[in-house]
Amino acid sequence: MMVGCLLHHLLPNTPASNHRRMSVNRLLFLFLSAWLLSLPAVAASAAQDAEASPGSPPQFTDSQLQFFESQVRPLLVEHCWECHAGAKLKGSLSLESRAALLAGGDSGPAIVPGDPASSLLIRAIHYDGLEMPPTQKLSPAKIQVLQHWVQQQAPWPAESGTPIVRKSAPTVVTESDRQHWAFRSPQAILPPAAAAGVHPIDALLQQQYAAQQLTPLPQAEPRVLVRRAFLSLTGLPPTFAELNAWERRITDTVPGQLNEVGFAAMLDDLLARPAYAEHWARHWLDVVRFGQSNGYERDGYKPYSWRYRDYVVQAILQDKPWDRFLLEQLAGDELPDSSAETRTATGFYRIGVWDDEADDRRQAEFDDLDDVLVTVGASMLGLTIGCARCHDHKFDPLPQEDYYRLLSFFRGIRRYEEPQDKPESGTVLPLQDADRVRQALQPAADPAAQPLTWTLAVREAGLVPAETRVLIRGQAASPGSVVQPAFPQVLCRSETSAADQLLLTDMRSQSPIADLFPSSGRRLAFARWLVRRDHPLTARVAVNRVWHFHFGRGLVGSTGDFGRAGEAPVHQPLLDWLSVDFMERGWSLKSLQRQILTSAAWRRSSGTDAGQPLQVEQAEQQDPAGRLLWKFPFRRLEAESIRDRMLFSSGELNTTVGGPEMYPQLSGEVLAGQSKPGLGWRSSTAAEQCRRSLYAIVKRGVRDPVLEALDYTNTASPLTERPVTTVATQALILLHGRFTADRAAALAQQALNAADSAAQIRWIYERVLQRHPSAAELTAASELMSAWEQQLPLPSQQVSFRPDVPESLYSAFRQQLPQQAFLLGPAEMWQYHSGVWGGGYEGIDVVDKRLGPHAFWLGPQVTTGVLTGQLRPDSSVESVTILAGAAADGAAWSGLGLTFDRLRSRIQLRLRRPGGSEQVSGEANWIPVDSQWQSFRWEIGPEIKVFLEHNSNPILAVPISSESLPTGRLGVAVWGGRVDLRQLQWADSGPAAVATDILAARQSAVEAPLPTGWSQFGGDWQRLSDTSWRVA
Repeated sequence: MMVGCLLHHLLPNTPASNHRRMSVNRLLFLFLSAWLLSLPAVAASAAQDAEASPGSPPQFTDSQLQFFESQVRPLLVEHCWECHAGAKLKGSLSLESRAALLAGGDSGPAIVPGDPASSLLIRAIHYDGLEMPPTQKLSPAKIQVLQHWVQQQAPWPAESGTPIVRKSAPTVVTESDRQHWAFRSPQAILPPAAAAGVHPIDALLQQQYAAQQLTPLPQAEPRVLVRRAFLSLTGLPPTFAELNAWERRITDTVPGQLNEVGFAAMLDDLLARPAYAEHWARHWLDVVRFGQSNGYERDGYKPYSWRYRDYVVQAILQDKPWDRFLLEQLAGDELPDSSAETRTATGFYRIGVWDDEADDRRQAEFDDLDDVLVTVGASMLGLTIGCARCHDHKFDPLPQEDYYRLLSFFRGIRRYEEPQDKPESGTVLPLQDADRVRQALQPAADPAAQPLTWTLAVREAGLVPAETRVLIRGQAASPGSVVQPAFPQVLCRSETSAADQLLLTDMRSQSPIADLFPSSGRRLAFARWLVRRDHPLTARVAVNRVWHFHFGRGLVGSTGDFGRAGEAPVHQPLLDWLSVDFMERGWSLKSLQRQILTSAAWRRSSGTDAGQPLQVEQAEQQDPAGRLLWKFPFRRLEAESIRDRMLFSSGELNTTVGGPEMYPQLSGEVLAGQSKPGLGWRSSTAAEQCRRSLYAIVKRGVRDPVLEALDYTNTASPLTERPVTTVATQALILLHGRFTADRAAALAQQALNAADSAAQIRWIYERVLQRHPSAAELTAASELMSAWEQQLPLPSQQVSFRPDVPESLYSAFRQQLPQQAFLLGPAEMWQYHSGVWGGGYEGIDVVDKRLGPHAFWLGPQVTTGVLTGQLRPDSSVESVTILAGAAADGAAWSGLGLTFDRLRSRIQLRLRRPGGSEQVSGEANWIPVDSQWQSFRWEIGPEIKVFLEHNSNPILAVPISSESLPTGRLGVAVWGGRVDLRQLQWADSGPAAVATDILAARQSAVEAPLPTGWSQFGGDWQRLSDTSWRVA
């Protein structure tokens, strides 16, 4: 884990400090273990209370239910309901409700939520035993949808125990439907307390406190508020110096009060930082399903997708008005002031999934448009529009016709295709201004002129889109009546009909390059309708989402569903006032942040010891989830903030803003999970890999295990709220993961600069927790370090090697990897080599396991002498080769190799000449014992002898001419699993033999010691505490 490795490097690398180093490392291990493990364990109060009890129905997020309604339900309707719905059921199996699926039919339960491999339904669609549907196997894309659905615990709306196909009258939208709270424009009504100087947010909340007889907790300590502000706005903690400076500045001379001028200055400072924009950009990218690959099996890369991510960062940093922010993403190419920036914004349309080998291209076209419409609904409207694709919406007044009327605004969009940097490409647009673009596209353009630069963007097929028809059951093969672009009926009122009609009759692109890249203007009309001041949803959805990220739960708990199936607002007057204030302040996100963070609600203490015990107990009983904000809720940091905070604490965080993505380091286990390991992945430098998590490649088929374990976003569909889980893999990856260990090592290395152990402990507390340790903490840590110094084994007694790549790699990726990435082992005194990889198929290289990854020890070169030691291969090791007299021979090695072959239970003595010729000079049987130490002695001279387990008789004895003995390095090669080596020593031949402890790289001018039971020569040996040897 981070702490264990961190501590390993905490003391100077001198003989006298080895025990001290390990004891400090253990201290850091416990210290950072407590810090890291507390992160996933402390979830928001709301999340804890929402967790289902054993007997209660499962709780699903809006995005999970949206995925079911838009992807799974239509699939079940099309392929399954004919046999497994209604009165006559084949196999007694109904697929009309989640309960029916769990009950199953004649063959047992149809699904095991969370376990696709054990689910009968999934096995059947794979044609594994059962074959469903019986007429034709589902496409891989549809199989993937159902697998993902079951993996996500099979989300299903609680109300949908009714049949999948329900016969009902067509939806007629009435004035009563329009009276739903979310479909009426917000009104800003403040209570009298606001006029008396009370913050508007608090004045509105006070009414609820009085009605519920709740007493809110007092304000948190200034030091807590500084940390809270830093983490809420930037996702990073303050430095120890920053925390102290801002604490002094915001502390007022009046106890319990804040210096408001100082607090405002702190907010201004944080809101001006790129770190703020990076942190809040990630929130938006979740909702718009940002990904940099297409998904599905090939999961191809989306060129220039990083430009859209950078657009979002810069828009938030510049405080671009939110209405303009939405306008540019929906129709930035059609605006009269269209520019490189606004064209880049339309990458919004191109960052979703794309099936590059769709079985039915026409159906896939409408699937792509559905993805756009669902994303617009979740991110901007707060409506589950996709539920009306196949039938009238089951809960909201959204007829199926309304779905297709909305879809027609986007009907002209050209389907995604592999981007090409040329004008006819349907997926990119040039970034230069109109005159430069027009000049570059002239037939007689100067070939020496600077070429155009491009960005992923929306393109339309022409001025007049194809007609849009209602698709019966959502199937492109069953078109119905023609519809025209129109806004949802439930959001249209008599007082706005004239404005609505004007937008619909004046649909045209106003772009300065409309002649080069024609467009219908429909998207611009829709965008202008969406950001009108009287729109009932747009501002509410934005404000509620910001509230959600500050308090762990929105005023409307279902942030992506403001319809009837969503949650009612916990305080509608507050949501409405914030929405109107947001618009009146120019749709400024930064103003909204200031409004929230200057309220008493945000500044409250979260500790239950901060008020009167009886009042706290009463409040806990009345509002255990803290929805009424009588206290500030606890919540876990997000995945990106946990990773970034580790880099921040270790001093490695690379704060470079913007630019192409970086690629985190992947272990061999993760790579092995790909059909073509490494395809679409690259090798970034160590500095690049230390950038903020926002800049990590978002590849849909492969994710950084650290982020994924901590509930990193699902990028297949809009994610309005991230799930918060507490599972064992989080603790394991934080305790034992390589990323954590590397951060620990970097932090420990810096702690070495402190004068003594007490100073080291203080420095670590300041760096990681931004505070001093208490006297008791300092004493306990010091005592623990002292105790461990006497208990820990000598660090130089053992080294381990393990290959960290699968046996096949995509060739282009393999060639990018540094040599040390192939084999994990000691960082110092060893030189690593990738080994020999040969041609496979379709760009795949396969390792030659006999000449695979290996490492040379950088001690003295050897020719003749004695090598002794012990090895312990784990159960997954295939072979271990000890090298002597070895040298690099291209990607292979030359020299002597003593190979322990576990698969064949044989030992081989191999002699490889430079250039590739190899001879097996001797071979013997060997019985491997997994995970147990085995001693060996290898004598190299006129006769090469190999002894095992203290036997006086050699298992191998091979004569060899002196001229055939190579001179070179000692080394190790291993494949399949991990091998541990200890007590490795080399002694040159001759009367003045020098015993070299290979692991500690020390020498004594005497002959090498022998294991117990072997022939003794050269005197009696004694091991010293600093790991060196001496003759008694």
